[in-house]
Amino acid sequence: HADLLGELGVARHIDYTASRFEDETQPADVVFDTIGGDTFLRSFDVLRDGGTLVSIAYFDEPPADLVERKRLRVRQFSMRPDRTRLETLARMVAQGELRPVIGTLASLDDAIAAIRRAMRGHNQGNIVISMLQQGRVLGQRGTTADQSHRDG
Repeated sequence: HADLLGELGVARHIDYTASRFEDETQPADVVFDTIGGDTFLRSFDVLRDGGTLVSIAYFDEPPADLVERKRLRVRQFSMRPDRTRLETLARMVAQGELRPVIGTLASLDDAIAAIRRAMRGHNQGNIVISMLQQGRVLGQRGTTADQSHRDG
């Protein structure tokens, strides 16, 4: 993944298969955890006093004594679909301000296999499930959007 990270502008990356991130990092103001579990707990070791840990992964209660002693902020972040936000993201992609990295584009028929692949980890880029079938977007109950609209 090093080549992709370089293309995205990352100056230095840590290969988690070769070393532990907390051994390679200076104290940080913010840590963004995408994995949870042991990685979430180890992330506290790299935070400065007053730092913030943001996690998109589910986590149990953080160690209260450490959070209090180091005056840390711990936040769980979850994105809920919101039309305005999605329109903003679409505009940013269209204008080249945001570049999604798509590693796999799977058909709806291949969705289960794509999800299993995602759960194994080590993916490069997002896995996108296409809702197109014969050039039309699927609507409710397996009909296409065109058919749903015509049928009322």
